[in-house]
Amino acid sequence: MMRMNRHIRSFLIMVGMHIADRVEGGTLRNIERHPQLPEDTLSWREVDASLCEWFCAASAINRKVNRWNLHKYGGFSKWNPMGGELSRMMFASSWNIFSRRELIETIQDMSEQMREVMEEQVDMPKYAMVWQLQRLIQISSSGYIAGYLTLREALNTSFAAGKRLQQVVGSWDELAEGYVTAYNEFMDEEGAQLRAEAYQQMKLDSSNPCALVPFRLKLCKTW
Repeated sequence: MMRMNRHIRSFLIMVGMHIADRVEGGTLRNIERHPQLPEDTLSWREVDASLCEWFCAASAINRKVNRWNLHKYGGFSKWNPMGGELSRMMFASSWNIFSRRELIETIQDMSEQMREVMEEQVDMPKYAMVWQLQRLIQISSSGYIAGYLTLREALNTSFAAGKRLQQVVGSWDELAEGYVTAYNEFMDEEGAQLRAEAYQQMKLDSSNPCALVPFRLKLCKTW
């Protein structure tokens, strides 16, 4: 069992406050818009379509509240320049992330936290685990749209988080309940209510991404 002081960094990340003080000379650094990415030949043709649908369903509540596309990985087409710019602005304003390096550091911190929680049986409420794992899927997919991650990097992160998420909850309803509870706990009651209503609205929609793919889908890598 880890001592409490080892949770401080992870807890701050959990509530959306990044540890690193990304201020230089009293002003925020510029958003990195053209990062140098490693070569990646992976294409969507090599990815099982149902896996992409599962990732979209896992992020659907957040995407619906923000009015992004529920059926696109990251909420936008990769070739939509507005999607890239909005994703970068979201990282800067909500996560204090301005570059590829900072996003990767955040993903590594969150992933390591969840590895310790699940493999070393560190005590954490179920809703908090849902919060972290779902957000890993959200920020990895948004990182791809923002141009901070290659498709392979984003999918590897989403895949690992998705596998763990299936160990924590057993249905889309349980996932939504955990996410809303966590939002109320870590963010605010109004935002939690909006997300609860968004999920109920989706359930009445014939194009509900959560109705297109089962939560218990066997997640498999094809790349």
